[in-house]
Amino acid sequence: MKKTLALLAVLLALPLAAGAAQPLATLTPFSASYEVRLNNLPFKADARQSLAALGNGRWRLELKVESFLLDTVEWAEFRWDGNNCRTMPERYSYVRKGIGKNRKLDMRFDPATRQVTRTDLKSTSTFAYTAETEDRLSHTLALACRIARGARGTVGIDVAWDRDVRHFDYKVASSEENVKTPYGTFRALRMERLRADSDRVTTSWIAPSAGWQSVQMQHTEGDGRLFQLRLLDIDNGAAR
Repeated sequence: MKKTLALLAVLLALPLAAGAAQPLATLTPFSASYEVRLNNLPFKADARQSLAALGNGRWRLELKVESFLLDTVEWAEFRWDGNNCRTMPERYSYVRKGIGKNRKLDMRFDPATRQVTRTDLKSTSTFAYTAETEDRLSHTLALACRIARGARGTVGIDVAWDRDVRHFDYKVASSEENVKTPYGTFRALRMERLRADSDRVTTSWIAPSAGWQSVQMQHTEGDGRLFQLRLLDIDNGAAR
């Protein structure tokens, strides 16, 4: 059960972003909720993601997954560079509480020294990052921005992950397909995380008509277990 909810957080950490006249030149606040399914059956959990303006050019992206056994809260605060499709990360936080082992991770980004200070329940350490490095959550906005502006095929991104910076590649389809959700049917682009040494598969479907938000996400484990998130409701001003 603990691993199930942790994977739901993985699914939510896929592109969810608000659109603009030039896609994502500026951000638009949004709130979205998702139906959770395990092996094609409903799973009792509440999954929600939101983006809010903090003022002075700063933003906060937050996701929550809540159930009767385990709760996770993950958020990132950053500034947005819409011209270059990237964030300027300031802080990232992840907290997991419930049955099993609790976890807490806090990352603070110092643009002057290009150092990340990361703190968990046991220790504090630092590591270097570059101007192109994104945080673990808001990098989804940078990905969505690039896709909205035509990036197809393999799209790569550098992320401050845990104790270092890691590079991730995604495969973006060249054409749209129909995706049915509880909120409605969308024309969407399929995006898959590329893993060279794993049989796990993580896929997201990103819909231009939903403001370049992910309307469906799914993750398949090596043992065949299937986890899905499907859009239930969205408030961002985008037309269906």
